[in-house]
Amino acid sequence: MKLNVILLVLGVFAIQSVLCASKAEIAALNDLYASAGGPGWYFNSGWTQGDPCINTWSGVMCDSGHVITVTLSNNGLVGSLPSTLNNLTSIQTFDVSFNPKLSGTIPPVPQWHNAYTLLFNNCQFTGSIPNQISTKDINILNLSNNKLTGTIPENLGFQFYMMELNLENNQLSGTIPQQLGTLYSLRTLTLQNNQFSGQFPEFLMTKPYDLNFNATNNKFACPLPEYCAAPPIGNGLCAPCSSPSNSIFCCTYSPDECYHVTSSLCVT
Repeated sequence: MKLNVILLVLGVFAIQSVLCASKAEIAALNDLYASAGGPGWYFNSGWTQGDPCINTWSGVMCDSGHVITVTLSNNGLVGSLPSTLNNLTSIQTFDVSFNPKLSGTIPPVPQWHNAYTLLFNNCQFTGSIPNQISTKDINILNLSNNKLTGTIPENLGFQFYMMELNLENNQLSGTIPQQLGTLYSLRTLTLQNNQFSGQFPEFLMTKPYDLNFNATNNKFACPLPEYCAAPPIGNGLCAPCSSPSNSIFCCTYSPDECYHVTSSLCVT
């Protein structure tokens, strides 16, 4: 009888040891609560109380003793994100979207090897897109409607399962990496209302029929591909364009429809 009781107790402890989150994961969530104004969140039940994989923390889900989901969209977050979020090594979905008082930079998360949905949109994040924000399995990355600057990291072109990349309404600049052309699973690419420049990406020079695409209001060099140039030629989804100062262009319909010619052939 005593042996059965001992085995039962040992079994309970063994199950708890499997289901408990690691100290690093708990510390990361507590840091998030502290740095992003946790006491003022609309939904914060359970936070900082015990273990999120045993107790119930609002917006947190676990699997096999690891935090896999943090969803805090439109939850009144105020402040910034801590660098210790990188310790959520089993995270699959992280969503802090639609928190307009959440600011600072997006921390690098090189240990998020299992993340496939990352939603940082509609906040006030500044700085550049971290080189180590992406993982090989990511499906959706939404960074839109922030104040991000700098260029698009080339390593985003190695996300073979990427289906959505949303970067619109930031202050991003530079050229569009040709590596994005290798994202064969990509179905949504939104780049509008930034400061992208240079030649229009070669991989988008022909109309991508299976891609939800928008790149309006940037500073791409003329000429643009016909399908997305300004009406009446195209749909306007990559217009306008800028003429290099050392080139001669002829504009038959609008400044967005320019092509190289000699000055004697230009239509006035």
